[in-house]
Amino acid sequence: MTSKHDDNNVNENEPTHSPIFTPKNEQEDFGGKTHVDKSKKIDKKGRPPHSSTVEGRRNGPVATSTVKLMSFIIVKAIESDTSYLQSQWPLFALKELLDNAWDFLNDYYSQCPKEDRKIGVSIKIDRKPQAQKDILCIRVRNSNVDNILVFENLYATFNYDQWYSTKRYQHRETCGSLGDFLKRGLDMGYAAWTEGIDDDNSFTDEQWEEPLIVRRNGKETRVFIVVNKGSSEPIKVEFEDGPSYDYTYTEVEVALPLSYWNESLTHQLEEYYKRYKIGKSKMEFSFDAEIPPNPEAGTGQEEELRYGQI
Repeated sequence: MTSKHDDNNVNENEPTHSPIFTPKNEQEDFGGKTHVDKSKKIDKKGRPPHSSTVEGRRNGPVATSTVKLMSFIIVKAIESDTSYLQSQWPLFALKELLDNAWDFLNDYYSQCPKEDRKIGVSIKIDRKPQAQKDILCIRVRNSNVDNILVFENLYATFNYDQWYSTKRYQHRETCGSLGDFLKRGLDMGYAAWTEGIDDDNSFTDEQWEEPLIVRRNGKETRVFIVVNKGSSEPIKVEFEDGPSYDYTYTEVEVALPLSYWNESLTHQLEEYYKRYKIGKSKMEFSFDAEIPPNPEAGTGQEEELRYGQI
């Protein structure tokens, strides 16, 4: 069905970094089935990522083995660093991606007409069979009609030895509450996927095989995290080139695992989107959500598609 949303005449500079909602005292338990030998790379024959075929990867920056390093991929440590509980991570991801798109357009297209200042949000839940966790995909796209170079140094962005902040359109601390969200988004996927799994006595480390995807300047890069806790290099990233794209937009896609069916989640994301665009009358926004049938509702339920556009 189709829904349209009206804008309210609110101050264009209204802050967008207030908390999304009140934290809930609940923790989710995550697990998975794909394993990798600690001395080898990810088994390419395992469950493929929903968005791509794993091939042609190249190694990225490598981090050293420290307690601080491992805290990047532990749920409670991420909750402490971000002040968002695990159940809030989808909303946190949407907020950060929207803020980054908004900052970029205000930096480089502030005097341009509305048709050159566009932000699009796409939400999709990818159902997995045999009791595997569903995958939530959040994509945020912004226009870039002049093909301004962005994300020019992804190797530095995903270097776990440092927080890389001297870059164009990569997490200036204006609207966004944290720098380096690309790295954080990848960490959240791994931490949520492996939460509750004890592989200290195992010969394998559980892996998160969904990439974080960056599309910009006509090209696509998929970024994978590989964890080998028993190695001197416990966290590595691998990069994989994707197909060519239209150069007139930039898009970042983040994947997060869902431990159980959360019927209200997509509605919460849509409501946040509606609130976010209030007062931003000089920007064109769009939203779409693709929600599979509720597994508890029987086989007769149809997939739900919703669209909202200014």
